[in-house]
Amino acid sequence: MIDMRKLTFAVLILLVLVHLAGAQGAPQAKPEDALRNLVQVEKTQPVPADLKAGYEAINARDSLALLSYISHDLMEGRETGTRGYRLAAEFAATMMSLWRVQPAVAAAATQGRDGFFGPGEPGPARPAGKSYFQEFALREITSTSSSLSVEIRTGDAVKVRAFSPNIDFNLRSAVSATICAPVVFAGYGIAEKSIGYDDFRNVDVRDKVVLILTEAPGRDDPKSPFQSKELKEKYFPAPDISRRMRGGFDKTAELAKRGPAAILLVSNSARDNETLLAQAAPFHIPDDRPIIDRQRRRLSLPGAAADNPWETSRVINVTRETADAVLQASGRTVNDLRRQIETTGKPAS
Repeated sequence: MIDMRKLTFAVLILLVLVHLAGAQGAPQAKPEDALRNLVQVEKTQPVPADLKAGYEAINARDSLALLSYISHDLMEGRETGTRGYRLAAEFAATMMSLWRVQPAVAAAATQGRDGFFGPGEPGPARPAGKSYFQEFALREITSTSSSLSVEIRTGDAVKVRAFSPNIDFNLRSAVSATICAPVVFAGYGIAEKSIGYDDFRNVDVRDKVVLILTEAPGRDDPKSPFQSKELKEKYFPAPDISRRMRGGFDKTAELAKRGPAAILLVSNSARDNETLLAQAAPFHIPDDRPIIDRQRRRLSLPGAAADNPWETSRVINVTRETADAVLQASGRTVNDLRRQIETTGKPAS
């Protein structure tokens, strides 16, 4: 379930902001160090006559005065859609008006709208005509939550078991959806023609919730065909959370092409607590990053694709206990099925 609100914000058409930041106690940079980071011009060109007056009007004192206000704590970091952002934009628009920069956007008259300066705070009324602002709607996601339950039917009896997020399962998707579908166990979720192994042979996974194991059969068996150099690198990669971002092989992405409703992923070798800890805190947070105690929020254009692929993914990491509960009606456990595949070298889908 995702709580979303449509807010109206204003964006300045022409605005360059410079963020000034300094760390207390940081060593002073040497002038020669700064010069090495600059692209220096070998031969300067004279300023065109029609721009010369404006060019000569730029000076360090005025620039420092302008930037000191823009970078002040009162701007609260100028995060998109916040009061500080609006204050900075209004200031820039005012300066453009004083500098006789002509506004370029045709705008209808407004009486002030909620969201300009924060929830419940109307923005300024504007007459019809040209404006420095272009207004459009943004989608704001302020909170996310997820739930998972399994329904087991035995004759006329129905048993429902619910699971706890971040304890029994972990889901990163930011898509609002309710999925209800039968479950299919598809082994390791692998179709490897080079060695004649196919977990999907005679199994229809379309519109099903598919439960699979990570990695591949034969993790500790040097005689396993999956221990060849190519397949070992493919299915037993070194731990690297950015691998998928760099375009490395991702078997859940391959499985998604078969049209499942969702994918339940259970670890083949790691213990449950290791799996959940890895999912709960995958990114390192640097010590110098400010700690902001507030609800997480994301802004995006309505209908725009998610910035990160995992935000639309329907891959759900589950513990082994959760997977066993899903398999309960079959009378088998994950370890039973895993052992069968390892022993026979054949799928047990």
